[in-house]
Amino acid sequence: MRGGIGLGVLLGLGLVELAACRTSAVEEAVHSAPAPETVSAPEPEPEPVPEPEPAPPPEPAPIVLEGIDGAAQALAAGRPDDAIRRLADVPAADEGSRDWFRAAAIRSRASRLLGDHAVAVAALEPIVGRRGLSKHLPPELVELELARALAAWALSGELAPAEADQRLKEASTLLSKAQKHKPIRNLAALRVDQARILAAIDGGEGSGRRAAALKASKALDKIIHEYPNHPLVGEHRLLYAQALIRAGREGDGADELRAVAIDRAGEPEAEAAWAALEALAAAESRSRIKAPAFSRSERLSRAESARRLRNVELSRSILDDILASDDAIPPAIRSSAMRSRAWTAYKQRDFAACVGDLEALYSEVKSAETREFLGRCLDRGGFYDRALELLLAQTEGKSGRGHAGRVALWSAITQAVRAGRYAQAKELLGRYEKKFKGHASERQWLHAWLAMRTGDNAAAIAAFEPLERHGGDRVRAQYFRGRLLLAAEDPEDRAVGEASLRDLVDRRGLEYYGLMARQRLLDAGIDPGSPPEVAPVAGENAPLDEAKARALFRELADKYGEAHAALARGEALYAVGYLDEARRELRIAIDEHLSLTGRTGYEPRHEDRFVGLCWRGTWQQPKLSPSRDARKLHRSKEDAEALRRGLRQLANALEEPHRFARLSANEDGSLRMRWYIRAFKDDVEREAAAQGIDPIHLWSLMYTESRFRSHVLSPVGARGVLQIMPWTGQQLAAGLGELGARFDADTLFDPGTNIHYSAYYVAELLKKFHGQPAFAYGSYNGGPSNVSRWLAAKSSTRPLELDVYIEEIPFSETQRYTRRVLETQAIYS
Repeated sequence: MRGGIGLGVLLGLGLVELAACRTSAVEEAVHSAPAPETVSAPEPEPEPVPEPEPAPPPEPAPIVLEGIDGAAQALAAGRPDDAIRRLADVPAADEGSRDWFRAAAIRSRASRLLGDHAVAVAALEPIVGRRGLSKHLPPELVELELARALAAWALSGELAPAEADQRLKEASTLLSKAQKHKPIRNLAALRVDQARILAAIDGGEGSGRRAAALKASKALDKIIHEYPNHPLVGEHRLLYAQALIRAGREGDGADELRAVAIDRAGEPEAEAAWAALEALAAAESRSRIKAPAFSRSERLSRAESARRLRNVELSRSILDDILASDDAIPPAIRSSAMRSRAWTAYKQRDFAACVGDLEALYSEVKSAETREFLGRCLDRGGFYDRALELLLAQTEGKSGRGHAGRVALWSAITQAVRAGRYAQAKELLGRYEKKFKGHASERQWLHAWLAMRTGDNAAAIAAFEPLERHGGDRVRAQYFRGRLLLAAEDPEDRAVGEASLRDLVDRRGLEYYGLMARQRLLDAGIDPGSPPEVAPVAGENAPLDEAKARALFRELADKYGEAHAALARGEALYAVGYLDEARRELRIAIDEHLSLTGRTGYEPRHEDRFVGLCWRGTWQQPKLSPSRDARKLHRSKEDAEALRRGLRQLANALEEPHRFARLSANEDGSLRMRWYIRAFKDDVEREAAAQGIDPIHLWSLMYTESRFRSHVLSPVGARGVLQIMPWTGQQLAAGLGELGARFDADTLFDPGTNIHYSAYYVAELLKKFHGQPAFAYGSYNGGPSNVSRWLAAKSSTRPLELDVYIEEIPFSETQRYTRRVLETQAIYS
């Protein structure tokens, strides 16, 4: 329940430690950190743990509806057996009626999920192509469902080869038809499914086999080039090579097999491709096909591919073998191999090896690229003296007086601060100001900051004062100056400090520096006044029950479905338990409404409306195109407002929290506070309880990471409500003992899966950093080993307080992120 933020809450969340962390807590975190040589690159990667306890399975939600509605609810809840059982009790509907179509769609999907493929096919065949289908269900989704049932049946081994081929051909024909419908949200999925189905057709003997293989090869070649980032692209390439061989193009197929073995090094398809190539070369009739050992250049390419695919151990092994070879290595190959091994060692967090290779390369050719990479590796490895030496060497001589010298000297100042060498940073800042004039505002801040960090509080107070009056550092300067004054011996100084901190509390009570100021006053035994009240968002805790949600969806579809086709499509899909598809249509209807009422805003990359956008090589976000009738409808303020209220209720009932917040009006909550909702409440609370953590951690991170969008995608590939990188997701699945033969990164778009992994990860971070939320949050964004290294560097010469630590986080994104999550955590509490 939301209310004021009291001291007890701050204690429970670790914000007291944030404001004035006791030395012992930081020292404990530092001592638990790995040695500098073994820390990680900035990507957040979980620490392995022995045999974790599996999370308990979620309690099945009760099915409260009866009849066909109950069957749809059971299917939506992931209980296909229950859906089939409930359908058996439903009287047969009149042919051609809405419930007749509904029953067929529910029975087909439920049967397919249960592996009863013949029943799944028999259920849908009567309605596909039936006049009136499009009035009751989106036809392309029904055709896709039948195609998948046909393909599963054909590949189950239950049918004779000729019949299986016939069923696969029927599936392909259905998918060709499905791709012609408009609107269509899943074109990429349809094309991929069709190519894979064509690849499964045997074709019998002779020309039929070759013709089927040629058709499959064309379809596979198309999806490989259109969707190079598909999770199964390596498998698609293997299927393509096999299709070429069946089509009689053995030479091309052999070349593709070899390319797969190189480009997908370390993946299952690479091993399969090499085995197929060796078998092809060994066949008597294929004597012109050869499978020679990989050349040195190919081995180098395999190592780079393995590293790109995060198979770093294989990459390192290949590169070590190349460089350890007794054969004479051409200088260009040797340099490429050493640079590649440095990158692999960087990914492995073996920074000593990374530095060794780069220093050898830099001694031969002092290129700017090698120097930059070497400096980064020295910093990540904690080799601060050598990093500073590298930078300062560029400040000497004639070149040191020009642009390059200015850049290097400023970088050296930054590096000294990063390493906790504050006296040296101060000396370097003096050198910089004698020679150069750039970075004026940063230099002004550094003068105040370095004075504070070297213990000259009087000079720091004086230097912070002008920063309070102008520039972009006013708020933090006010906080740190007030903090220093409050700790002064002079009562007048303490009074000034108290007044300054009280001002922050009054004006910025729910912002990071306002929260820190409140805690500083509390630490000094001063009452900062009543904490700000945070009102709950109207309607958040009272979602419609299942029956009312279905009734409202039907009502809105009947009233506004002609203007907003997505609304009618969504209701039809919800009525058959196709929950993911229904939510997608609801999001589209909501987004059309928001665009027509001028409530649009920044949109990150996302797959909220269309499937498979992230599979493409370049990002293309299709634009919304509301109909003319929709535009006309929204000219009526009464209709637009009624639609907004209805859509908001549906968004809450169907767990679309981002849209729920976007649809909120002033009467529902203030513009800022309407975003602090307890999204995906059941999943969050279950997973948090299983891991023994406060669910507020997950909501705070979720707000900061995605604003509760389940299909959001970052530019670097992080996915879902808690923005998990695919490689991190794979490691988390392995740590939980849940990793199968292949990890599908697109499963991270599922909120339940994403929350499951994140709860485990956050719990491990909190354990690693002894329950300190600030360290855990920083690690979630910047990587746990980076945080360990920063702690070690900053606390090496004097006690470290967490507000100071946060201010000095080297990654600006991680610094902002940590402050923002701590603000959010306090508001949620």
